[in-house]
Amino acid sequence: MVQPAELQAYLGACAGWPRVHRLWYVIEHQASLRVWAATEVAALLQQTWDTERFRTACALRGLPCSPAEEAWAAETDATTQQALAALLADLSSCQVHGSRETIRHAHMALGDHYRACGRFREALVHHENAREYATEPAHMFDADRAAMETASDAAEWARVLRHADHAEASLDTQERLGHNTAPMRARLQAFRTLAHWALGETKATAWPEPLGEPYDAYSDLCPPALCAWYAVLWALGAPPAQQRARVAQLQQSPMFRWWAQQAPAPSRVLDAYVQGDWAAVVQQLREARSIWACEPTLGVARADACEEAVVQQLLARYLCAYRRVSLGSLEHVFGAPVLRLLVQLEEEGLAVRVDVAAQTVDEFTDSRLEQAALRHVQQAEALRRRWALAQRLQIGLR
Repeated sequence: MVQPAELQAYLGACAGWPRVHRLWYVIEHQASLRVWAATEVAALLQQTWDTERFRTACALRGLPCSPAEEAWAAETDATTQQALAALLADLSSCQVHGSRETIRHAHMALGDHYRACGRFREALVHHENAREYATEPAHMFDADRAAMETASDAAEWARVLRHADHAEASLDTQERLGHNTAPMRARLQAFRTLAHWALGETKATAWPEPLGEPYDAYSDLCPPALCAWYAVLWALGAPPAQQRARVAQLQQSPMFRWWAQQAPAPSRVLDAYVQGDWAAVVQQLREARSIWACEPTLGVARADACEEAVVQQLLARYLCAYRRVSLGSLEHVFGAPVLRLLVQLEEEGLAVRVDVAAQTVDEFTDSRLEQAALRHVQQAEALRRRWALAQRLQIGLR
């Protein structure tokens, strides 16, 4: 079970709406952490204009809003209603008398207002409309970036990818004009990574590569522990022939080493893998699953599926070192589900044969496959000859 201190360390410098969303996911899915997370969220929401969610968080934390909190909520409601009325009037006026630039600016202002109020779908509509009125690459980029971030808030991950692609095209233009686009490209890639994890298959072949530098460009979005765990999943979930190269790549990466300083658990998994301590690798991955389950882009079901996918690839790698191994020893290392994982690997084409009667797993090398095929041919030929002999004997008896 995850403890508040452990989750607090996991969240790291994650800030703003990304931190609110992670804590709100914990409120909805982790009953043991609900009161703590609701208390944290209530404090964070006072930095926004989302009074409705703030009141809900206060109710969930088990303490009613204090007089000061009620006063803040009432004042915020009044201020935001006045601001919204003014922004809507400004947009209407611009649509009648204004230029494309003033209409774009009005849509951006409305999108920012709705986002601050926690009304992400309305915000997304206006940010996307702002892009339609943009005439310069910089303005297109600003609108796409805002739409991408708001789509992330709304969990519209396909739209996150679409706006990230549009923003990337705008950055290409700015780069040709001599602008430094590296930090913003890193931020776009962070949003892409989260979207791919949220949308992607649980099969490891679809998992995105680790994030790169500079980390400051997306530190509010992805805590170091999350970046490191996603990198570990990418490395250990690879096919057996690629695992060691990916692990070495991570261990040599300055970015991964920095993440590991903030959150050492992912690095310990790689160390255990390099040392060949397979039981420790599997155990640490299963312990980390409770943290992954607190991540909105994974959740409980996908965290379980990702853990199983990685263990399955580790099992495939483990079997490469043996021609025969007992099921008992495999269960000791990989746990009770090992037989099911073996059957899946066999169905996916791994050259092994599970002998349940003998409680062993045998390697099927090319020579063994040839011998097995030859044995089947010989048996079929012997059966054909016996059948022909039986037919001749029946004819002779007649």
